[in-house]
Amino acid sequence: MSGTPETVPGFLAAEAFFHELRATAQSLARRYVVFLVDHARSSRSTHKFWWNHFEEACQALAIPCWRVPRASEAWPQAHRREGRRGVYLFFTTESLFHDRSRRFRAVRDDTLRPEDVVASWDPNVVPAFTRCHRFLIGFRNEGWLSTYGAGHAAPIVFWDPFAPLTAVQRGMMGTSDEQGAWDFAYFGTLNPHNYDQFERILRPLAARHHCRFGGKLWRVASPVPLWYGFSPFLVGEPRGLEILARGRVNLALHNDYHRKTRTLTERIFISTALGRPIVCDNAGARQYFTPAEVPVGEDPETFLALCEDVLRDVRAHQEIARALQKKVWRQFSYLNTVVQLLTDIDTTLSSGRVTS
Repeated sequence: MSGTPETVPGFLAAEAFFHELRATAQSLARRYVVFLVDHARSSRSTHKFWWNHFEEACQALAIPCWRVPRASEAWPQAHRREGRRGVYLFFTTESLFHDRSRRFRAVRDDTLRPEDVVASWDPNVVPAFTRCHRFLIGFRNEGWLSTYGAGHAAPIVFWDPFAPLTAVQRGMMGTSDEQGAWDFAYFGTLNPHNYDQFERILRPLAARHHCRFGGKLWRVASPVPLWYGFSPFLVGEPRGLEILARGRVNLALHNDYHRKTRTLTERIFISTALGRPIVCDNAGARQYFTPAEVPVGEDPETFLALCEDVLRDVRAHQEIARALQKKVWRQFSYLNTVVQLLTDIDTTLSSGRVTS
């Protein structure tokens, strides 16, 4: 995708917070251009949605952003003439190669200039580049910092997986006829890292209530989740938004490592952007939400009890959810994710605390 700015989405044009963010973004756009490096040759990872969300927000903020093609020789070079730094974002070491045999680098070390930036969640990406500034991407959370970030040689910048603009827009345009299609709704990848929550939470709820579950089933041999609505294939986000927009109560379930470090996936921000009441299994929600806004049950018994409690008085919780929706629009969208990440990089480079 070209870095040419698109027209500002109509639902943001009148929002004061958006114009404040865009003023900051204009300064960043004069100094940086972002390259989103594909996760793999034909990625079916849900992480590719993060790239979509980041790119969408960059467009709204008029920050140049490009999806990297397979051959590095074909990459746009205009930013070099314009004096901008390139910021190259990677998921894992798979992103370094454009072939499955890992023989051909998609991003050669000598392609980048000393002033350019590489950032990744995978610490193994950092040593693959020696000519530029290098960063580790992490979560703005003490649990993650103490578990994965402590003592790392590269400086850390933060990626907050907030609500994508598509969810914000859907929430702004939500109608009353979407209310109450299902008692409980869940959308997300089901894998060995969160299958315990399927057995201990999703199945018991489905036995007692009208539930709608959806998402990709990944590396789980049992066919049982398929009977509950999961798919062996990656499920598109429009379908996920449809499921979450029509749940009376939405469920935010996390992988075991997210629960351990108390870091959040963006599903919780999607549901709150849609204006739906939500119950969460991760105390990391306390970093962003009050107990009234997002009830948290870290063990299955508490979680299920909270589900019953919210459903008994769902009207009151809908009022809370509608108020919370405005908070999420203004503070926890991918507009904030983009500005915060690039500001972290810019501040660190300005201070001289970099790995190069």
